[in-house]
Amino acid sequence: MQTIPHIRTFSGRHGRLSLTQKRAMQDLLPRYQMPDGVWDFDGLFDFKEVVVEIGSGDGTAALAYAKQFPNRIVIAIDVYTPGIAQLMHDAELQQVKNLRVVIGDALKIFKEQIPDNKLIALHVFFPDPWPKQRHHKRRILNEDNLIIFKSKLLASAQILIATDWQEYAESIQEVLQAKIHPRPHWRPVSRFEKRAIKDGRKVTELLIDN
Repeated sequence: MQTIPHIRTFSGRHGRLSLTQKRAMQDLLPRYQMPDGVWDFDGLFDFKEVVVEIGSGDGTAALAYAKQFPNRIVIAIDVYTPGIAQLMHDAELQQVKNLRVVIGDALKIFKEQIPDNKLIALHVFFPDPWPKQRHHKRRILNEDNLIIFKSKLLASAQILIATDWQEYAESIQEVLQAKIHPRPHWRPVSRFEKRAIKDGRKVTELLIDN
């Protein structure tokens, strides 16, 4: 059987850690980081509902959701270490206890560590649009990846998406049968989103039912 190569869905994101972020990585990462191996959500979280956010950035949305739904566990995944560090710092400062983090490739984590039929929701806010046609295969929201994501969701779960790239939004609607959806009341405007709006890009909110 032919092995399908793993396609990286994110571009490199490097950034220097501030002193506060360095302290968060040293002092808080052991407490907030998800363990290696396949995750036993029931054992880890005492049967609480679990939500995953892919590409959490500086953690603005993940933190807001965790505060809005304290009885759910939010797992924020990103490759951007300063963002994860800032999220942990903010969560600790605001005493948010129901948040966990992972630094790594979300697609690989979904394939190898998240058990099937466990997530109550998946959030993908402002994924890399990979605007050039030849790079569209790297988009995390495509038909093949959607099959993987849906296999991890409960039957009643939903995927919430936001993008400031109009062509990407149209592709998600056409190819993945996503529906236009009102902006979630709990999601604040992040710095990234403010820049997009300032630059004249429309933000499209989408929803995919499992």
